[in-house]
Amino acid sequence: MSRQARKKGGSRLDGNTGSGLHGTQQHDIDVSASGLVTVTGGKWTTYRAIAEEVVDECIANGALEKLAPCRTLTLALVAAGEASMPSLVQYGRDSTLVEQMPGADASICGSLTEGMVRFSIRYEFARNVEDILARRTRILFLDARSATACSSRVAQIIRDELDVDPGLKLFQDLAAQYAGVT
Repeated sequence: MSRQARKKGGSRLDGNTGSGLHGTQQHDIDVSASGLVTVTGGKWTTYRAIAEEVVDECIANGALEKLAPCRTLTLALVAAGEASMPSLVQYGRDSTLVEQMPGADASICGSLTEGMVRFSIRYEFARNVEDILARRTRILFLDARSATACSSRVAQIIRDELDVDPGLKLFQDLAAQYAGVT
């Protein structure tokens, strides 16, 4: 039997409930008799508010000791801050790391560089060609033919960095489907 800590709703980080941005995000936090905490629902944009609720629930149940006030509101998200170059704005304060990657000046296609691919692998846990060309850069959705053209080089960088199958054939098949509808 589980006890539900919060049902269908959520609270805003400022303590208000039921209104505003976070009040519309549906999620459940369940705590089982054994203390297992399960979170279902929610949205990527509210994960910090949900995480704060989970920690508060664990403190209330005695599963965690409260050590300090929550700092969620004051912690900068990854890539927050000013970029070192306009072409690296999506990396924010991490843009200097991208500039230091091997191949930072080597263009693969368009504005995508080898350094950006290596950064995605090393710091964003990209694991295959689709991770990089669809989810990290969205090149697949913007220009499937360009994505196909640069996919072999991206695959080689993944092999060099991780020594794993980068899923090149699967990506090229997917890109062919997108290219067929453009």
